[in-house]
Amino acid sequence: MTQTETHSAPGALGSRPAPLDFLQSRVDGAAAYGIGQPAYLEVLADAPYTILVSPHRPANYSDLGATLQFIAGEVLQRSADAPEVLFRSVELSRLHQVIHTGCDVVPSNAPLFASQCASKALEYGGPEKVVMVFDPARLEKTFKKVRKSEPPEFLDQLRADYPSAMELNQEWIWLSKLPPGDGRIGTAYETEYSFFIPGKPHEALLMLFLTGNDRNMLQTEFLRHTTR
Repeated sequence: MTQTETHSAPGALGSRPAPLDFLQSRVDGAAAYGIGQPAYLEVLADAPYTILVSPHRPANYSDLGATLQFIAGEVLQRSADAPEVLFRSVELSRLHQVIHTGCDVVPSNAPLFASQCASKALEYGGPEKVVMVFDPARLEKTFKKVRKSEPPEFLDQLRADYPSAMELNQEWIWLSKLPPGDGRIGTAYETEYSFFIPGKPHEALLMLFLTGNDRNMLQTEFLRHTTR
């Protein structure tokens, strides 16, 4: 990742994002109409496309989430029938891991929790945080619901990849990548928010946000992890 003044394509996108001044005006205009809130924007890098977003006033999850979703829509320009992107928010201290591997979990194919709703994702992480935006087509769910009557060799193969098991009834079993004993196995929370990256994380990561009210901290941390 390199610091840049240009605005080339984020990730694997084929089109160039709008210039920063245009993007800033769009965010300001949306905030004037009650979509999100006014915020200072700064493009920090182009691979992946990384934007610093610092609200003009202390932000609540709902307003800041709406701002991030609006910006992601403007930058990524996905087709109307494309699945919603996934947001994951973590502490700023994980920035180094995200920059160098494309995600914050270790190993990179470990379970992670993400949401189509940026406001939900923002419930996690500190006041200054890193928000990853993932391509849902490159993530998979952490569970498989299978019939007990499947051939034993097929079930054994699945258990190698999904080691936690929970019997649902006499006919079905729930296999999960979450660790044994995790209370979220088989719950609506796992169904809705739990994913893993089966391939290369950098190919799944569409863009990054660094967000919070302490703009200097965000800039300093970014430079610390990207300047050699």
